[in-house]
Amino acid sequence: MDKNFNPNHMTKEELEAIADSVYPGIALFARDVNLPPVLAQRYTKGLVIREKAFTDATSRFMGMVTTHRFVILSNHMTDLSQFMEQNTRWGLCVANRDSHFKVLGQSTYRGKTGIFLLHLPDDASWKLWLTAEFSMDRQLYDMAVQRFTAKCSQLPVPELSTDAWLDRCAFPVGMSDEGEFWQLEDMEQPAVPHADPRTVMHSRYLGCLLGGAVGDALGYPVEFLQENAICGKYGPKGIQTLAQAGHPARISDDTQMTLFAANALVNTKQNGGDLRENLWTAYREWLGTQGDTARMNDPEHPQMWVYRDPRMHARRAPGNSCLSAIRTSSYGGTMDSPVNNSKGCGTVMRAAPFGLAGQPDAHSGVEVMAAMDAALTHGHPLAWACSSMLARLISWIVQEFPDRTYRLEDAISQLAKAGDQTVCKLLDRAVRFALDPSISDLGGIHALGEGWVAEEALAIAVFCAVRYQDDFASAIRAAVNHKGDSDSTGAICGNILGAWLGKGAVEAAFDLRNLELRDMIEKVAEQLFETVEVSGTSAGEKAQEPPAVPKAEPLKPLRPVGLMYTPLTKAALQICCSAHRNQVDKSGLPYIIHPLHLAEQMETEEEVCTALLHDVVEDTACTFQDLAQAGIPDTVLQALLLLTRDPHIHYLDYVVRLRKNPIARRVKLADLAHNSDLARLENVTARDRKRVLKYRMAQAILEDDQYNEQLGHFRKILPLSLEQPLFLSVFYDRQGMVKKYSIDIETAEDSHYELNPQQGEKLRLSLDPSKTLPEALAKWAEEGCSFFQVEAMLHQCGIVFHPYHSYG
Repeated sequence: MDKNFNPNHMTKEELEAIADSVYPGIALFARDVNLPPVLAQRYTKGLVIREKAFTDATSRFMGMVTTHRFVILSNHMTDLSQFMEQNTRWGLCVANRDSHFKVLGQSTYRGKTGIFLLHLPDDASWKLWLTAEFSMDRQLYDMAVQRFTAKCSQLPVPELSTDAWLDRCAFPVGMSDEGEFWQLEDMEQPAVPHADPRTVMHSRYLGCLLGGAVGDALGYPVEFLQENAICGKYGPKGIQTLAQAGHPARISDDTQMTLFAANALVNTKQNGGDLRENLWTAYREWLGTQGDTARMNDPEHPQMWVYRDPRMHARRAPGNSCLSAIRTSSYGGTMDSPVNNSKGCGTVMRAAPFGLAGQPDAHSGVEVMAAMDAALTHGHPLAWACSSMLARLISWIVQEFPDRTYRLEDAISQLAKAGDQTVCKLLDRAVRFALDPSISDLGGIHALGEGWVAEEALAIAVFCAVRYQDDFASAIRAAVNHKGDSDSTGAICGNILGAWLGKGAVEAAFDLRNLELRDMIEKVAEQLFETVEVSGTSAGEKAQEPPAVPKAEPLKPLRPVGLMYTPLTKAALQICCSAHRNQVDKSGLPYIIHPLHLAEQMETEEEVCTALLHDVVEDTACTFQDLAQAGIPDTVLQALLLLTRDPHIHYLDYVVRLRKNPIARRVKLADLAHNSDLARLENVTARDRKRVLKYRMAQAILEDDQYNEQLGHFRKILPLSLEQPLFLSVFYDRQGMVKKYSIDIETAEDSHYELNPQQGEKLRLSLDPSKTLPEALAKWAEEGCSFFQVEAMLHQCGIVFHPYHSYG
């Protein structure tokens, strides 16, 4: 229908025909959310709204676990339940992008509020409802209110009470991230005059480095937080602005090392010399900014000008692999002689400058530079391949002409045709997830990993960049608001989209006046731009590539992926293989696969040994005395002593003891993650799921503490069920003494029942005296309790409801 649709120019018959296309066959669909009252009250009767994204809802109209429900009345929702659910049983139905809805009214029953939306036509005839009212609207509203009221008293559908479903529906229909309703129509954009290629290129250089710093700064405060903790601290959408990140919003080691790498590139291009040597000098000087100047050639006369800025001398959670490699290696690693076996994301997070350092026809050169740089500190081929891939992508984006006719996913798909196959497959998966409207932001990120290793960090960044390739702010917010390596995934996403959209998009999305080191970042980007000879922007001769960068053959792994091999780790490996040689795991595979999987993730020699030996005393005839006689050092034995469980100690009490030993804690977290992966099993039983819940409790205990300065306590949030959102929060002081508990229903932050330690003990004894309180509550929740049963049980124990307030 014509975009200039005007109901005033239509006959009565034409208007009735439009109405007849909307009302017959209407059904009810539910989209459950927790809305702040200030937002809920803005949905006034008669208002027409527009949702720019796809609108997910369910056809399974039953009870609800949230405070609000959008009740959508529609006869043209698209049923995707048969195509995209993968056994979730959500009853997923979707309204198209740019759908319009008319608010028919609101109704509240027993603390639950329904907001009733009539789904308007997908063409321009939706405008009819701006001025027209139909008697059918009132009849449908009354019918929908009756249905809503009846369903409020029924039990929720378990599948629609999960975090996965509620995350999909967490955002209010028709509103932007700032809580403002979208314009009903996009404004027509005036024709953009053809831009000067040099101006566009300059904007992309600045956008790439500024964008990376913005993503880094927004992700740095939440890097080690779980998602429920992020939302508890910053609101239901997580951290959104640089002002929330601090004054100024501080960059991390990711941007620090990126600036040192860029400085080394500029020095090499301006003054000549060996690029690899200049990079190694730069990283040793970066180590000096972290308080360790022992590796610097001359601390009084540094070669990198960025070292001289006192703002760079700040320790911002530097990566262990980088610190260890620079401290212990004389000249850094190479692809022929790896310095370690790490594939941490400390490589790809600093790779963007290499993509800015090449010529239009020198994509292979930037790949080699990035791989060589990665090998200085990380020895795993995937670390090299990811740095190469990002540099190649940045180079491709920056060197293209301004009248771009392709989408970002097209560029990535083209690049992924050549390169490391593991990386290419993961990027292809990231692109597919990004283009699939049935996959939520967190769902896609969780499926790709957490970002602590290079390939996961790159995949998450690509996923967010492709999904929001025209919206820098949304891409960065998605890239940082997750439980993984938030600053690195945010930085890489910012590098990609900053190069893609240019400096103007970065400035429009975030207030850069609050960004730490903005002036230095812009100066480094300017220097890179001026020193790199860009085709079509200068009459000079083409710059020569640094002499240390040979023409590259396609990247190939130069050694098999494996463990860190030292005399000690080889001795531990022999003990491990001998002790477990006849054992199989729950999937029927040789048990030795499990300790090997853990050991490959470890960073130090002691951690590798501990991972290999973590089960030998508990599960085999091997003793601690045997290990000591074999030369296993005391530090490893102490960690193994903690990891070997005493069957007379409650499981969660055993886990708490691991917190004091960094080696045992790191190995146990890897152990829990691998044991929680039910994809290894052919048939998943109820017992398997119960075991996973226990492991997730243990993971929560071992993860970093959340301290509230204002209230003076720490908080741990333990899941009590895999089937419904039920949590136990434990609040304790610096001495580890429990101050109180809360049982949180619906989400970990919304509503809770507060218990003092004495009430917690009373509750434990009433449920199961043989278990700890979390285990007893989880066992009780496993028996299929509803939220109403939870409330009844707590009331019987004298525990009262407290309305939501932030615990930080």
